[in-house]
Amino acid sequence: MVHFDPDEFIELLVKYHDGEASKQEARYVEQQLKENERARSLWEDVLFTFAAEDEKNGHAPVKRPKRPLPHWLAAAAILLLLIAGDTLYHVLHRQQPTFRSAHYEKSIILQLADGRIIQLGNKPSDSFPHLAKMPAIHVEGKYARQPNTLIVPRGLSYAFKLPDSTTVYINAATDIKFPFAFNASRREVEVEGEAYFDVAPDPSRPFVVHTKHADVIALGTSFDVSTYDNQFRTTLLTGAVVVMEKNRMIQLSPGQLAFKDLQSGELVVDTFIKDSLPGWVNGRYVFSKKTLKEVCGTIERLYDVEIVFDKPEIAQQRYSGAVYKKEKVEVFLENVAKTLRVKWYWDEEKKIHLK
Repeated sequence: MVHFDPDEFIELLVKYHDGEASKQEARYVEQQLKENERARSLWEDVLFTFAAEDEKNGHAPVKRPKRPLPHWLAAAAILLLLIAGDTLYHVLHRQQPTFRSAHYEKSIILQLADGRIIQLGNKPSDSFPHLAKMPAIHVEGKYARQPNTLIVPRGLSYAFKLPDSTTVYINAATDIKFPFAFNASRREVEVEGEAYFDVAPDPSRPFVVHTKHADVIALGTSFDVSTYDNQFRTTLLTGAVVVMEKNRMIQLSPGQLAFKDLQSGELVVDTFIKDSLPGWVNGRYVFSKKTLKEVCGTIERLYDVEIVFDKPEIAQQRYSGAVYKKEKVEVFLENVAKTLRVKWYWDEEKKIHLK
């Protein structure tokens, strides 16, 4: 039996709404909406979030029901209304302008093992439609196999192929260390932040991702690794990986994830429903009953902004909804204002305040 994870399920709801869910995912969503009260509650949260944006754009507002949707038919009827014609989200996507110009001030940096620094670009992207072509770089002698550091700042993202043809997608506020030539026995990189790997098969050379919490070892597979906020989480989509932490070794199968429990410090294995790229790779972030403190941490990395809570209690309020990278940060702020009845404003130092 698959564990019901609210965070994963709300992301599936967004994919289902956008017509991007696989047949397996769609069947799972429909089953949960029929049988699971928590699933219907999450669907209600998503509908209310979308309705707040709809009202902003001059459409009829949808009020939050006082109780969960009573049955599946009601949810299905609302879903059909959303999908029919120009759906609310696609209308918003077309109407929203691009990023604020401040996001172009920082750049993706490649720091070579020999000390040279190369600027790779500073243009934000909504997702990863194309892989960046790493510039032709000549590194001599002992530096050829030493690690270089790719630094992706807040507000930006990057994707490229490693020397073995492994594809790596790098999220905002992430550093990755890699050589221009792997050695004969192991392919090793180091990550601080979040990255998704589609590993090129090579049975003779394991692919190892080092983090300060644990190591992830693979041969040919696709998986995500995140160490944001001093936490550890790896999610396996295809193939198999081994997670090593101190003297413990855990093997994962597709559809499994491992994370470090914040209280015990132990690695925990769980399951999830997903057979496609992580949402963030496509520029989509979803939240299910997360505290505003957690949500705003992601928003700060995504948009390269600083968010200040004028009242500490605001940070502990719970928020559910979806954020698309192609939208302005103001879309998220307006949703929070409508959903949680808080106000926001920019100060003179270009910081966002929630009050």
